[in-house]
Amino acid sequence: MAEIVGIIPARYDSTRLPGKLLLDIAGKSVLERTWLRACKTKTINRVVIASGDEKITEASNLFGAEVVECYGSFATGSDRIAFAIERLYPGSEKPDIVVNIQGDEPLLNPETVDLVVKRLLNDAESGVSTAITRINTVAEYLDTAAVKVVVDSEQRALYFSRSPIPAGWEIGANLAYRHIGLYVYRLQVLLDYVKTPQSELEKLERLEQLRLLYNGTKIATVLVDEIGIGIDTKKDLDSVRKIIERYSVVD
Repeated sequence: MAEIVGIIPARYDSTRLPGKLLLDIAGKSVLERTWLRACKTKTINRVVIASGDEKITEASNLFGAEVVECYGSFATGSDRIAFAIERLYPGSEKPDIVVNIQGDEPLLNPETVDLVVKRLLNDAESGVSTAITRINTVAEYLDTAAVKVVVDSEQRALYFSRSPIPAGWEIGANLAYRHIGLYVYRLQVLLDYVKTPQSELEKLERLEQLRLLYNGTKIATVLVDEIGIGIDTKKDLDSVRKIIERYSVVD
């Protein structure tokens, strides 16, 4: 059976919403709720918080999470995760699969995570798997904050962009998908990825997944119905608070 570890990279600093991972939602922090949801997955054997700050470490210890200290500056969350793996598994025994779980998703759906993990386990040709969802409005299609993706006949990613793709809403509406930032890596792909220089496409689009495609890594996708809510602003936080209060979400 494959050894699968879920890593939650957790920084304290946040430009748009300072300290967002430790902000309260009905008695639990954003990070604690995300961790609790990640622990409900059926495919992940071990969930670890890769802490970038002492405040994160202290809070994580209080709610009982396993924590690895990854202080210092990292270019991306993937770099922090690769560092965490080296600290967690210093010997030859290492996990087969690494799941990158964003720490600001307190409504994370464990079933979605399991689907993406199983997608990679069942696709020997792909090095990474991720989730996508349909784009249903012109506004979302044109929104540069919404990362678009087009896929091939095997449901593997062909390209990611902040621009509207495929070209023309009237023509491409049925082919327009939005990328959801959940990544499942084969371990060696992750370790190789963080040592690979940025490609020009990655710099142009400001999308790190393009480094993988540029260097030949196949990215398998899973179509899901929901995208959840990543907390980047006070408005996002208020929306999640209302959902949890309205539907009495326990964790």
